[in-house]
Amino acid sequence: MKKILLYALATLSFITSTVPDNDSINVPEQRIHQAVQVFIATHAEKLNPEELQFLGNIIYFSYELTTIDTHVRDTANDLLHRAWATRNNTLNWTDNANNFQELLADLQNLHAATVRRDSIFKTWQIGTGLTCLLKDGSPLAYAIEAFRNHTAQEVAQWASNDQTDFNSTLAQSGTTLQEVAQLLCTVGTTYSQLEKNSSRFTHNSAVEKVIIASQASSQVQEQCQKAFDAATMLADAEINLQVVSTEVFQVYYQAVYALLSQLDPIYRTVLFDQNGIIPAQERNKLLPMPNL
Repeated sequence: MKKILLYALATLSFITSTVPDNDSINVPEQRIHQAVQVFIATHAEKLNPEELQFLGNIIYFSYELTTIDTHVRDTANDLLHRAWATRNNTLNWTDNANNFQELLADLQNLHAATVRRDSIFKTWQIGTGLTCLLKDGSPLAYAIEAFRNHTAQEVAQWASNDQTDFNSTLAQSGTTLQEVAQLLCTVGTTYSQLEKNSSRFTHNSAVEKVIIASQASSQVQEQCQKAFDAATMLADAEINLQVVSTEVFQVYYQAVYALLSQLDPIYRTVLFDQNGIIPAQERNKLLPMPNL
């Protein structure tokens, strides 16, 4: 009965996990899989069940952290884009009524994701702290170091290969921000002229002054939207690095989980949470099955 309960908990945890979309990221899957197989033969298969369990926990929470980080960033970006669209469409109340509902849903999703991210981050910190207590030169310490080094190498390699596209994004964003800055300076000049020439506006033409200022303000909002979009393009580049890390973590987790699945289910339990090491008698939650 306990094994059935543990299996159910693992399945439920996997269903609620969020996997980032990496369709637009050119990740060298074959090379990663080959490197992971070498890692399994060189390191993982030489660990005892307790060490393999600890390694599985470290890899899993590393994977979960990058996954939720990407999800939080994507949700925040969607929220900001929708907020801009709503602000710039204040006269269309029919569309805005729908936008307000979607904004509320985005806020709720962001709040839930942020709370979950905080919990996962604290758990990951606990695991990272425990790795510092490992004996230097031990098989487990070598395995964790190899895992981290390979992930860092893959991220660095992807960033190097992506330099052409990233430089293009930099150039495009730089041009956009320069154009926005020039137009904002023009609007600033308009505001100053309106203030200095206030005496030219009679009582009856004061409305004209307000209209001119309002039209200039609309231009400011439009340019701020362009600046935000340009900055978002660069922020997306960092998200891509996280997606690469997540892809590497996922392959490692699949391979290590395959080894753990050959052992007693007790070695697939979660060892620690945000509060610290879970007492052995209270470890009733299994590591989730990987996304195959």
